[in-house]
Amino acid sequence: LSPRSKGVFFLDNDISKLKDEAKKQQYLTFLWITLLMGFFSFLLWLYIKGIIGSRISVILNAYQEFAKGDYSVKTNIKGNDEIAMISQAFDNMAEKVQEITKRLIESEDKFSKAFHANPLAIIISQFDDGKIIEVNEGFERVSGYSREEVLGKTTIELNFWIDINNREEFLSQLKDKLFVRDME
Repeated sequence: LSPRSKGVFFLDNDISKLKDEAKKQQYLTFLWITLLMGFFSFLLWLYIKGIIGSRISVILNAYQEFAKGDYSVKTNIKGNDEIAMISQAFDNMAEKVQEITKRLIESEDKFSKAFHANPLAIIISQFDDGKIIEVNEGFERVSGYSREEVLGKTTIELNFWIDINNREEFLSQLKDKLFVRDME
């Protein structure tokens, strides 16, 4: 500072240099704050990704095992957040499918035993073309055909229908009433 007049001082330095220096300092401060915020955001992202990502991976792995037929798979993720709720819903679904599958297997076993033990001739064939899927021992005994001879063939090929119109009438009644009685 130098006195130029009585009681008044003027700055010798250029004010624009001070402004430039302040702007530079402000820019550096802003840059450091931005870098620190970016760094902490990255750390937070890693933390959240680790928590959420690992839990989602557990659900995806369970889903893949479930899709392969392992209905006993569980995620066992606990909590009250959305991912835990999805996990618990998956576990409940897998448990229900496991129960239903068990009952279906038991039902199929009962049907199979009743089907094969029945002394009456029984054929299971496809509705649309009459292709034979399964026959019981009663059929083999009554018809004289072995199971291997008829599987994959149609009832028409084997001449089980004297009149093809009878087959159409049979299918029509079966479709309408879901059963057929007193028809040979």
